[in-house]
Amino acid sequence: MTEPLSAEGAIEEPANVTYRRVDGSPPWAGLRIAYLARCPARSGSGVFHKIMSQCAVWERLGARPELFLGVDRHEPGETPQAFSRVHEYRYNSFLARALAQTRAVRDIVSSNPDLVYARYDLYHPAFEAMRRRPLVLEVNTDDSIEYALYTRRRALFNRLTRSRMLDLATGLAFVTRELAESSSFPSLVPRVVVGNSVDLASVVPVPPVFNDQPVVGMAGSLSQPWQGVDFILEAARLRPGWRFELVGRTGWADLPPNVKALSAVSRPALGEIFSRWDMGLGPLALERKGLHESSPLKVMDYLAHGLPVVLGGPVELPGPVSEYVTQIDGPPSAASLIAAIERLWIATRSRRVPRSQVAGIDATVRERVRLEFMASLAIAAPGASRMAS
Repeated sequence: MTEPLSAEGAIEEPANVTYRRVDGSPPWAGLRIAYLARCPARSGSGVFHKIMSQCAVWERLGARPELFLGVDRHEPGETPQAFSRVHEYRYNSFLARALAQTRAVRDIVSSNPDLVYARYDLYHPAFEAMRRRPLVLEVNTDDSIEYALYTRRRALFNRLTRSRMLDLATGLAFVTRELAESSSFPSLVPRVVVGNSVDLASVVPVPPVFNDQPVVGMAGSLSQPWQGVDFILEAARLRPGWRFELVGRTGWADLPPNVKALSAVSRPALGEIFSRWDMGLGPLALERKGLHESSPLKVMDYLAHGLPVVLGGPVELPGPVSEYVTQIDGPPSAASLIAAIERLWIATRSRRVPRSQVAGIDATVRERVRLEFMASLAIAAPGASRMAS
């Protein structure tokens, strides 16, 4: 098994950047990356923002990314972003999605990239055309378990074809070490561990808040069972003097009076919402999708804005931030969540996380590790003399 690399660390360039070109530039300079992704929900989507942010940071660090993005046809038009080389493929049905993916792969092949980077997705026969160049798959979850939480058709199709999908990969990029070491994924494929990050330069920390009782929130795709919203609602009933806010698509009805549900909002609006909170909540029930560790986008957003965080399981974070983070003890429940909130409230009341303590989650730091990994695969590929120069 190839030893996973990791993206924990200091603001300086990671130690595993082991070689440079003769002109002194990093090995990924000029690397042409075709990024294939599907993001059905774009408005207020953390995944959409992550994809756009990755491309912007890669470009800023000297690579040449180009994004080939599948988007639900009913999503609003593109929001101005820091990255503009985007090809959109809209769809509104399963068949239209398959045709959109075929067009995206055709365009990727025509663009002749040095490497293809793709988020793990359901297999499509058109993907076979990408075998001609290095392909890195980003793995954010154990699909063999999570997909079973969706429709039976999706789970069955993934189970029958996932070996074909994984066989396409020249390398695997995992968000946690737990996933990198899982027997669900091939052990002989080169791999890297890079936790999710946030572009700190694009986030303004919120000022301290002086609430008499805790105001606690969670943002994201809250209908997913592993978010543990049921524990939040039960905790709210047990602590009627506390206030809770849920930001995103929840699907929950009959909310307690001290719980406020907000629809998905644009990223600029998140800061105003976070400014009311004493702390943010990460996923609370990861065991429902067979995981213990995570690297949630929401947690990175909370910390970037200066919010202390309650976690449901381990997250790889910079050491200095530990006094502003707590993890629920024992099995997740309303009682263990309440205890964790009380513990963090006592330790951090009216305080915010200093920006200096979250430097290690900056995208500029963590994405260097990913670029180094991609460049090593591109340089090793047949006919890659241009990259090695």
